[in-house]
Amino acid sequence: MGGLVAGALSERHAEAGLWVAVPVAALAVLAGLVLPDSDAPHGGRFHYRAATLLTAGLVALVLVLAQGGTWGWGAPRTIALAVVALVALSAWVVVERRSAHPLVSVRLLSNPRLALVSGYTFCAAFGTIGFLGANALFLGAARSATGYGMGLGPQAIGAWDVTYLGKPSHAALAPWEGVNALDALTVAHTAIGLLRQQLPPGVVVHGIVTDGGQAVNVIPARTRARCEVRAPNVEQLATAWQRVRACFEAGALATGTELQLQPRGRDFADLRQDPDLTEVYAGVLSGLGRTAIPRHGESMASTDMGNVSQLIPTIHPTIGYDTGGAQQHTPEFTAYGKSAGADRAVLDGATALALTAVGLATSPTQRSRLLDGVRKRQRS
Repeated sequence: MGGLVAGALSERHAEAGLWVAVPVAALAVLAGLVLPDSDAPHGGRFHYRAATLLTAGLVALVLVLAQGGTWGWGAPRTIALAVVALVALSAWVVVERRSAHPLVSVRLLSNPRLALVSGYTFCAAFGTIGFLGANALFLGAARSATGYGMGLGPQAIGAWDVTYLGKPSHAALAPWEGVNALDALTVAHTAIGLLRQQLPPGVVVHGIVTDGGQAVNVIPARTRARCEVRAPNVEQLATAWQRVRACFEAGALATGTELQLQPRGRDFADLRQDPDLTEVYAGVLSGLGRTAIPRHGESMASTDMGNVSQLIPTIHPTIGYDTGGAQQHTPEFTAYGKSAGADRAVLDGATALALTAVGLATSPTQRSRLLDGVRKRQRS
């Protein structure tokens, strides 16, 4: 129910949808304090040997995956760590199977019913999140360089709900008594269409009509629309919106209707990629068999990561896969979202980001730079 309520509220007010989780969390804390403890028997003591083996195995495995491309997959320390990971994790499984109170019940993982539910959950989650991730990653692939992709770059974006209020009247018997809200929207749409010729490169305006009237024989007393403006940066976005707003105001002035404009959430700022983070990511990508392509200055989709990048060092890279020339937001494009190439793009993108984080954490220079930035922001 929490998701349904938050989604419904977010449709009208993004912050309301976010804060609806606060009372739910408070109720959860209250329930934990008030509800009686379970009568089920509790487990034994903490299993330190199993925890040590699991920690050692996972650390060794992560180091192999993170540094193998740099050290060389056949290098002695890479092989040694791989052996340590294999031995430690195998020993952990043996210890857990023999323990009366294991950290993780290995036997439970072999339960057919649990395995079926877990497998289904994994496939459903991977399919949904994988497609969304691959869809976002595909946006940045340059068609001129790779043969596929949309060639888009992160932009600033603002969105608004538009409402015109007029006066109803019978469209056949007394149309002159009405004030046509649909005419206002028509004037505004026409004005925006003419404005596009004067907008600078990279500035885009698009929208839809969500309510064009209630009955064909009644002069529309209310119309609604949604409008988005995209621009290379927040300064151009503000300038472009003033021009677009004037078009909506012209519709109201020409028809005698009342105009209501409501921002949809907050504006998304333009994305500022950190050059040092980008360099590390490009090196990791090369180790995965992909070539990083510079995208500076190219137009892309918009993201709230742009707001984050205005405050802290940020990287929001893209990665591509073959769609056979299909354009985004089409059934043909959707079909390629479940291809082997799309799966590889998701896995490569996630791996590259994880290894980039490891590379930054293990680099004294980068680690010092990023931590210094954290301290400066805390002081300010």
